[in-house]
Amino acid sequence: MAAYSLHQRSGSPYWFVSFRVPNPDAAFNPDAPRLKQCTRSTKQKTKSEARKAAQSIVAAAESEAGAGTEKGRKIYAILV
Repeated sequence: MAAYSLHQRSGSPYWFVSFRVPNPDAAFNPDAPRLKQCTRSTKQKTKSEARKAAQSIVAAAESEAGAGTEKGRKIYAILV
């Protein structure tokens, strides 16, 4: 699983997760960054619940980016 960070925005009771996933544009454009930064709301008000939700969110994003298959995991390991 990729590294992620949890934080709260000022004025919001919810925790947010920030993480990086492979950028699909990097395969076609050598000037594009290999990873892109993503921020999602966990929709949780406690940090312990937000941590559990963050792990699910990051895992789903990695899977969607192709890190869920054996070949994808090898490619993802090179990028990260």
